[in-house]
Amino acid sequence: MTTVAADPAHDIEVVGGSKSARLLKLTTGAEIGVVGDATNFVAINNDGSLVFTYTSSGFAVFDAMGRLRCRKPGDNYYTMAISPDNHWLAAAPSGQLTDVAVWDLSHVIGPCSSDMGSSISQELK
Repeated sequence: MTTVAADPAHDIEVVGGSKSARLLKLTTGAEIGVVGDATNFVAINNDGSLVFTYTSSGFAVFDAMGRLRCRKPGDNYYTMAISPDNHWLAAAPSGQLTDVAVWDLSHVIGPCSSDMGSSISQELK
């Protein structure tokens, strides 16, 4: 397991490996939740409330408690980053070394936020 993403200001990190990606308390190592299977590609939004992952089952958004909020099967992405203003998510598609996919997070977080109290996940469009 290696640290894939960390947010010291909110005391969380995601560690990943060949079998799982886990959301942990950074200071104690206590597991908060599992945020997918094998992954090395994670981004945490700037207020620490959402975790964006790409795993073998696709692109997914989890809340800070490790609950799945949205997912999009398919597509292969590598590294991900969120803009400093929390407005954009950029990801590099696999096999396309010069391309970058960019999402307006207001369109991603909106549907995810409306489902925050439910156990049903939504598909990203």
